[in-house]
Amino acid sequence: MLSRPKAWTSPTLAVALCVAAPAACSDLRAQPPTEPHRHAAEPRVESNAGAGGAYSGSRPEADAGAPDAPESESDPRFATRLDTPADFARLQGEQWAVKYLARIDGRKPPEPLDRDCTFQDTATYPLHLPFLRTFPEFETLDFDTYLTLVVHRASRVLWGGELRLFSGARHPRTGKRGVMGLFVYADAQEPLEIEELLGLYQRIERCAPYARDLLVLVGADTDQAARLREQADELDAFGISVVNAVDLVQPDVAAEGYSVGDGYGYLRIVASGQTLPSDLGPRDLLVIEGASDDIGLVAGLVTALPQNVHSHLNLRLREKQIPNARISDVFQDQALMELDGRLAHLHVEAETATLEPALLVDAEAFWSLRVPPITLPTPDLDEESLMSVAHLSAGDVTAYGSKAANLGELYTVLPKPNRLVGFGIPFSRYREWMEQTGLADRVSELLTDPRTRTDAVYRRSELEALRDAIEDAEVAPESIAELAETAQAVFGSKYETMPLKFRSSSNVEDTTRLSGAGLHDSARGCFADDLDGDTEGPSACLSDDERAALQAELDQRRVELAEHPERTWVADIVKDLSSDLSKERSVARAVKKVYASLWNDRAFEERAYFGIDQQTALMGIQVNPSFVLERVDAVAVTNLSDPDGEPYTRVVSQVGGQPVVDPPDPTVVAETLTFRKSSDGTVMDAQVLTSSSLSPLPIWSRTRLQELADLLSVAQAHFETDVYPEIQPLELDIEIKVTRDDRIVIKQARPYVAGGP
Repeated sequence: MLSRPKAWTSPTLAVALCVAAPAACSDLRAQPPTEPHRHAAEPRVESNAGAGGAYSGSRPEADAGAPDAPESESDPRFATRLDTPADFARLQGEQWAVKYLARIDGRKPPEPLDRDCTFQDTATYPLHLPFLRTFPEFETLDFDTYLTLVVHRASRVLWGGELRLFSGARHPRTGKRGVMGLFVYADAQEPLEIEELLGLYQRIERCAPYARDLLVLVGADTDQAARLREQADELDAFGISVVNAVDLVQPDVAAEGYSVGDGYGYLRIVASGQTLPSDLGPRDLLVIEGASDDIGLVAGLVTALPQNVHSHLNLRLREKQIPNARISDVFQDQALMELDGRLAHLHVEAETATLEPALLVDAEAFWSLRVPPITLPTPDLDEESLMSVAHLSAGDVTAYGSKAANLGELYTVLPKPNRLVGFGIPFSRYREWMEQTGLADRVSELLTDPRTRTDAVYRRSELEALRDAIEDAEVAPESIAELAETAQAVFGSKYETMPLKFRSSSNVEDTTRLSGAGLHDSARGCFADDLDGDTEGPSACLSDDERAALQAELDQRRVELAEHPERTWVADIVKDLSSDLSKERSVARAVKKVYASLWNDRAFEERAYFGIDQQTALMGIQVNPSFVLERVDAVAVTNLSDPDGEPYTRVVSQVGGQPVVDPPDPTVVAETLTFRKSSDGTVMDAQVLTSSSLSPLPIWSRTRLQELADLLSVAQAHFETDVYPEIQPLELDIEIKVTRDDRIVIKQARPYVAGGP
């Protein structure tokens, strides 16, 4: 499944190239790579490559039987064994490779490398030299001395090379797809003998037991590869398979291509029986048993089962030129199954498909051409006021975000019963709090870590830890007091027990190219929960009637779960309802949850997809009363065009307090209707395309639909003229509530982003 990568120019083979052509390495000798870990200066390590191969270092004597030096198992720079695929994955760098240094029988390497094997963190240290310089003993190690230690036969005290996974290729002995190539660096003028290769191979087998059935020996350069071919039969007698590199990188996998083309992304492998991840994004190359229309925007798709050529999913992927193929035995590829989260390149033709390791520079070049980067406006970090939406307008987007600024625009044009009151928390408050807590430094460290960009599994783990740290940090009491003072001014004297919604209003959502829908989190907050001096629930803002409604739904869902345990989502609904009934909802918690959501996996990956500098992401917050026991939740998209170019509006609605956006119950069907307006503003051609599964009657009567249409027209006209005059035609994505007291309230408006590559 591997087509030819840049095998002879990749960083992971740079040392092998230098051995084959020393003149090409003058730059490396003159300007050795810098390393992130520096130590106090130590005396220079000198070499002696004279007769007998003695090495003048800290431990010059030969000792074949010396035991491994004790090592800290927590040292992130290296491991001494690879017992599981996870051990390999932790150290894996670009090209799906891990660098190794291994002791040679009969020779004693210097401390601290006098152990059987050292597998280095290849993501952080792509070459041996910068890795070795992180040890005090080797801080001034130069390239020639490195060659003395690792490459030249007379003075060699360590084997050096790399282990690299190759998907698609069949192992010569087992016949299974997927192999691990064992590369060894040696002087081109000193071909390796059978005894040397056997000693190295057995050493690696002992140090990497999980890979024994994957290992094959591969030439690190063309001369070595030719020599190995001559030795192949003799090595085969010892159980060592020799494979030509060209055979590992040629595509040999039959496929059924549904959407041809190329894609770069991080492998997301979903085994049979596992549910589709909820955080799939446009940088994921998805490998899954069968296709589903629930799959959204991904970088590429591979399934084991046949797909429906005319499915909506296939149409979407072909429209966006996203590669999609069926490879029937993809889950039998023992190497590919260990590459979850790794950067890869998928190429699909009509009858073949290839998956190969990708270099980050190639992936970023592809992404930048496919999706022109978004440059964010310069944020206004001087604005520190907590501002009522009554005083916000589109010009405040650089300080408060589009969501809060656009709510201010709606406030100015909508009738009082139909508008939403609230206030905005500016970006500067987020930046200041992150700096005060030290979390800004943690973000910077995460973003400068090379593994954050190349290893999706590592990145998601670190982002989760960052979110946890944000939610665990302290919010100063004086900050809560200032928020309370503003809430009292905006919401009135009953603000303490009024349930409030804290909504994300970042600088990377609600833009003309990136809607950000569903990327960030909202949270409910109650000032009385901050003021009661404890953390015991339930929330003081939970009214008796809301409690009764939540309890009734909880009882119903528990019965449903007992009768249908296969409905796994019901367990999550039960958990959320139980939490709503029992836990406090402090304002401090709500603010931190919204701040933390700036670093949600999908939010991070969407920013990366659009080329947005992650350091420029900022979070503002819109605060408004939380809707309780509302009658209808709806989303309208205005000014859509039918095939004849005629404008219409689409409204998707649901009753019973169930949300339209990201509903927790996938079995619930929302009502979808469309309508037009005549020249005098009268609703016409109203059609219910899909009925709500929770309502026996249409949700919108003709009278209420006319009222909604009039409000949408007011918003449309205002935003076309005063907010987004540069967008022609302007389609708006508008969120609506019908409240408990039967008012239609428009709570959000933003440009409608239809999607696409």
